[in-house]
Amino acid sequence: HSRGMAKDQIEDPTGAMEDYSKAMKAQPDYYVFYFRGTTKGKSEDFAGALEDLNTAIELNDSDPEAFSYRGVAKLELKDYPGALQDFNKAIQLKPDFANAYFNRGVCKGKIKDDYGAIEDFTKVIEINSNDAEAYFNRGGAKFNLWDFEAACPDFKRSLELGKEDARRYYPRYCR
Repeated sequence: HSRGMAKDQIEDPTGAMEDYSKAMKAQPDYYVFYFRGTTKGKSEDFAGALEDLNTAIELNDSDPEAFSYRGVAKLELKDYPGALQDFNKAIQLKPDFANAYFNRGVCKGKIKDDYGAIEDFTKVIEINSNDAEAYFNRGGAKFNLWDFEAACPDFKRSLELGKEDARRYYPRYCR
């Protein structure tokens, strides 16, 4: 599976998939399913990613990354309850897993749980105070709740950190 990983690193998903599939025939193990699943996810084959990540988790149910990636696949497939379960499990396994908190916040936003999304994006910011995306998304959740006064500092900070999308909100709604 090392060749597949190398091809994935140089952004050759087709080559990576071929190598993972060959490795799977030779010696199917957790890593082959995990890496092929993440590669499928990067290629927006979320159903295929879900299938491989399900198998990876059956083989090793203690890797928070696998749960987080599977949560992303479920999120993209609009299985929000399943995605939340996976992000919760990833966080249970690794309590400082900023990416899982971030993706759980996105998922909560999709189901209109803006207060929950704010909590998750706040946790991401506690872990990494320079995460422009977390500030932007937390501002967006506050914006959705019509709390412009609270959203504006987040949009401003995300803009300072290089998130250009914040320009759509900050000048228009903030003074």
